[in-house]
Amino acid sequence: HPLPLWKKKKARDMRLFDRVKFRRNRSEPEPTSPVSPASVVSPRDDPESRARRRVISEYDAILSEEPVDLKKLRQKAWNGIPRSKRKIVWMLLLGHLPPSHRVRADFLRKRREDFEECLRKNYDEVPQEKWSKYLKETHKQIVKDIPRTCPGVPLFTQECIREMMTRVLLAWGVRHPRSGYVQGMNDLLAVIVLIWVADAAGVFTSKSSSYAYAGGRPRTAYSGGSYYYDTNNHIANLMRKTSTAPESADDEEKDPNKDALLLRGDATHLSEETLKDIAAESYHCLEKILEEIQDHYVELQPGLQRASDQVQNLLRRVDLDLGRHLEEQGVLTLQVTFRWINCLLVRELPIPALVRLWDACIAEEKGFLKFFPYICAAFLCHFSDTLRSLGEEKLHLFLQNLPTHDWKIQEVDTLLSEAYILNTLFQDAPSHLGGGEAKAKAAATKQQQQLQDADGDDETAAPTTGSSDDAAEGGNDDRGTTSGSNSPARRPNSLPVTAGSSKTKGASYPRIAALASSTSDD
Repeated sequence: HPLPLWKKKKARDMRLFDRVKFRRNRSEPEPTSPVSPASVVSPRDDPESRARRRVISEYDAILSEEPVDLKKLRQKAWNGIPRSKRKIVWMLLLGHLPPSHRVRADFLRKRREDFEECLRKNYDEVPQEKWSKYLKETHKQIVKDIPRTCPGVPLFTQECIREMMTRVLLAWGVRHPRSGYVQGMNDLLAVIVLIWVADAAGVFTSKSSSYAYAGGRPRTAYSGGSYYYDTNNHIANLMRKTSTAPESADDEEKDPNKDALLLRGDATHLSEETLKDIAAESYHCLEKILEEIQDHYVELQPGLQRASDQVQNLLRRVDLDLGRHLEEQGVLTLQVTFRWINCLLVRELPIPALVRLWDACIAEEKGFLKFFPYICAAFLCHFSDTLRSLGEEKLHLFLQNLPTHDWKIQEVDTLLSEAYILNTLFQDAPSHLGGGEAKAKAAATKQQQQLQDADGDDETAAPTTGSSDDAAEGGNDDRGTTSGSNSPARRPNSLPVTAGSSKTKGASYPRIAALASSTSDD
């Protein structure tokens, strides 16, 4: 006869008791505080995981709106974009993807046709012997620079990627002869290609594409993968022909500081249509970035000169000791910041940190033009103690090889915070960045001339014998003098910077913090 259920349970309990007794007899250490299953926290219940899921759901809500609220999206993206949303958010904020879901497929198809038509007319259907001198020189320089792009990353050693990048950069050179192709543009394109290729390879494969997800319709013009994308994680699955989808959003956002972006990529299995989509979208996103800072690359580079002067003036206001030390050692600010501004810090930061930095710059209105100089100034201030202790030769070597290879997203967040403080203080107060007594005097002279013109005075600059009384009266008027307390050129300079102040241990940017606190007290 079969045993009753209660006897089976009792026998099972006795076997468990015997096992515990046997362990005790072997003098095995017992756990001092046994953990009950209820007290074990699931990875999905972790506070950080819940926060990540909340952020992703907030992005989902914004991206599903019709049309997408770009202002709200910019505010959200400034604090960082989840890896699974980065591609579509960049496309929206750069203006390559329209906010309305209904017109996206047609818009992308026309953009791709426009890109391919440009190459067909100027490159594909033109024999090489009939190329213009400009096209030959541009093509020669691009072919020379492409193998130098991101050395050590296998993705950029693949012929399909090199050919695609060559076509993209050649299209830029053909369409923008004012600046043409300049060394460093290949590094900017590499960042975009990394993101787009990972998306097309389906590192985070979804049942629907980015455009189908946003609009609720199947893919038409876009033949790439989904927009689920991880810049730093799951590197072993990157670009493999078979990859599994993550179980949850937590799998997408795990370990954001893992420095392993596309280091084992393989794009050879991607279809020709997918590569054409990547090329067209990468070109138009690169075009949006470069059009914003095109003056950095034209003849004489006036935009780069202005940005460098702005960094120098910020340094005089924020860290006068460092500014004087660089001048004493013969180090020009333009020498220091040339590569930073020209390549947008691509060669100074690891990819995960760089992508986080670009998130904020893309979220800002004309961020690469207006906000980036403040980033460079805060970047210099971060190494102020070390730079002020080095001589000329070691100073140049240090600036060429900054110790940022181990920077994580936390360091970039701090850098962006300090750059935001500088931007808030000085963006609407250009008189603070006068750059010395000569500029202040020139500004005061111009202000005085404007006041005289408004009062109906004579416009001639040379004094006359009959205007001595007027000149005497003007000397007593303190509206435009450079020495008066109410001088328009000197009045805004109310933020003190102590030349002999030293940095506080443990603080990243104490001078900037002190400057901000003194402003709030005023």
